Amino acid sequence: MLGCAVAWSLSACGDKVPSGQVVAVANGEEITLGELRAEAAARSRGPNAEAVAPPVLLREVIDRKLWAQEARRAKLDQQIEFVLARRRAEERLLMDLQLRRIGNAVMPLSDAEIDQILRKDPGAFASYTVFQIDQIDAPLPPGGTAPKRLSNAGSLAEVDRLLTQAGLVGQRSRTEWNSRFMSAALADRLRQLPPDKLFFHRNGDTLIAATVIDKTDVALSRSNRRILARQSLGRQNIDSAINQELEALRAAADIRLQPGFTVSDGN
Repeated sequence: MLGCAVAWSLSACGDKVPSGQVVAVANGEEITLGELRAEAAARSRGPNAEAVAPPVLLREVIDRKLWAQEARRAKLDQQIEFVLARRRAEERLLMDLQLRRIGNAVMPLSDAEIDQILRKDPGAFASYTVFQIDQIDAPLPPGGTAPKRLSNAGSLAEVDRLLTQAGLVGQRSRTEWNSRFMSAALADRLRQLPPDKLFFHRNGDTLIAATVIDKTDVALSRSNRRILARQSLGRQNIDSAINQELEALRAAADIRLQPGFTVSDGN
């Protein structure tokens, strides 16, 4: 379907029509079918997922290529802002690929192992918690940290005011957090929070300031307990493998700091 629509959109490309895996050429720069499929897949993920018709998608990719070519002609790719952003994007992508590799190498628990865990602790994974959350999401600048004054805030309204003073734009919303899809430590922390007690959580480059409005425990059948146990323990095993490799990398690394600079212990 994608290939047919793309081929139709290229019917007026000129005498040298791209073929095979190359669906278009923009000033000598090839756009492959794999690149177009990856672009479509990226658009279909996340909270802002959207379905884009192939000819429209191809038009947008071509236009992006043209803008990038023009920016290079203007030597914008030599500006420090671009150099640092590209380096950071490459490092983050490589890190994500390495974390995925580690996760894929962790063997999933067998049915027998799950059953043994549930027999030892009959109350384990008997329920999960749904948290009603009032939150403010504030994207931080690359490598940025949250304003220190936020730690003294007593309400989300005050957080919003302090973010504005710091030049950061926060978006407030109400949503549900599910303990099945978070670490056990975070779930336990949220369960113990008093109502309307402010807490902070960082998700990548986004700072989340939030309060727990309400929480509900949902009981599970035995079959669903096994599913939850597999998900939770599998996630814990992956997290453990990642932490072990990180500790090994830190121990083997040659890290030197300029006087006056410190790093946290990472915990």
